[in-house]
Amino acid sequence: MRKGLLAPLYWGLAFLFLGIFFLLYTFQVLLPYQQEIVWGITAGLALAGIGFLVYMAWHPERWWALIPGFLLLSMAIVVYLGTQEQVDGPLLAAVIFVGLGLAHLFIFLTNRSERWWAWVSAGGFFLLTGAMLWGDHVTAPVLGAFLFLGMGLIFLLLYLILPRTGSRWWALLLAATFVITAAFVFIVSAGPTSLWARVWSAALVLLGVLLIVWSLSRGFRRKEKPRPPTAPPSPTFTEPPVTDAAAISVPDQVPPREPAHSPPLEQGEERENIGEPSS
Repeated sequence: MRKGLLAPLYWGLAFLFLGIFFLLYTFQVLLPYQQEIVWGITAGLALAGIGFLVYMAWHPERWWALIPGFLLLSMAIVVYLGTQEQVDGPLLAAVIFVGLGLAHLFIFLTNRSERWWAWVSAGGFFLLTGAMLWGDHVTAPVLGAFLFLGMGLIFLLLYLILPRTGSRWWALLLAATFVITAAFVFIVSAGPTSLWARVWSAALVLLGVLLIVWSLSRGFRRKEKPRPPTAPPSPTFTEPPVTDAAAISVPDQVPPREPAHSPPLEQGEERENIGEPSS
């Protein structure tokens, strides 16, 4: 079978198994084994989540495996907490959002410069978690101001965390926008004469003064004098070793060369005088 057909086959088997399981559960066929089934599902989800995390640890470039890994672990916790009577519904939903927030947080830590969007997603999931747990105890305008303020803090921390090699001013601009929006929502909802409205207004004034002072201090800061360039080290020359003249023996007279001997004459041969006419 071709490799491209294996994935649909596995997903088909998984959906078939889950469908049969839920049908048996809805017809209460598995009711006598409910406790064992809950423990089995919890263990299966936890093992599957750990498997995705181990896979990502072996293959760091597959960062997407962090999302199903943490999500499956969160679902395992939800299944276990679902058997407890004292656990409320918002807490179960908050566990899922915390798992997704942790997944995106670790994705951001794998590469901060290129995956900055994961930090924003993680902060959004954590904010939704806080809204679920705190939403029943505050009014709607306060909850809205909390969400806007939380987004402002997310972008402010992103500005501080991002590497200084690239542009980061857009994160600070978004942070200021969300903080101002949170203050506007809170002041309008609380009324212009309330104490919290005055506190928010004073906080905005203080924030503006701090930003102005910081900007001016950086603009008028004296630049450090550039250091003069250091001259390269001069090359060192090594002198040849001095030899003792007395140690070198040179002969005073060159011995004369020995004359070349002519080869002996064979019997019957006479030496011809070169250059003399023959008589």
